[in-house]
Amino acid sequence: MKTTDQARILCAVDFDVNSLAALDLARDLIRDNGGTLYVLHVVPSVAPLLVLAPLLIERTRHFARIRLDEVARESLSEVDYRLILRTGDPAGQIIAAAAELNVKMVVLATHGRPAAPHVSLGSVAEGVIRGSPCPVLTIGGASGHEFAHSHTVASSGGS
Repeated sequence: MKTTDQARILCAVDFDVNSLAALDLARDLIRDNGGTLYVLHVVPSVAPLLVLAPLLIERTRHFARIRLDEVARESLSEVDYRLILRTGDPAGQIIAAAAELNVKMVVLATHGRPAAPHVSLGSVAEGVIRGSPCPVLTIGGASGHEFAHSHTVASSGGS
């Protein structure tokens, strides 16, 4: 990745220990190879029938922005990064951001439950893997910001 075509990695975070471990790995890849790290948090949309939905979303976005800034201050001082905050369907927003930013890789945590093998990745991770325009690196089983295993799934360009 040390070429004139600098690496562009998108890391989606939801601030749990697994996603912070994914962020640490993405940061290390950028630090070691150069490039820009895009850190994305998606505030999920809420049911439009809720009267207070706009207020709830705005408040959630406010606190998410604060948390993004904290994470960046604590973990990203060594790399070039951009913070992105979006609202909507998490998988859809991650896929859209990956395409818009023309990233080379998406890094994200899995949240699946081991007791249910057919959902072992988690619905967001599975959706991103299926629709991503680039390879996806997933991190799962994190404990104390260390990942227990990871795997890369080469994207077939949304098929």
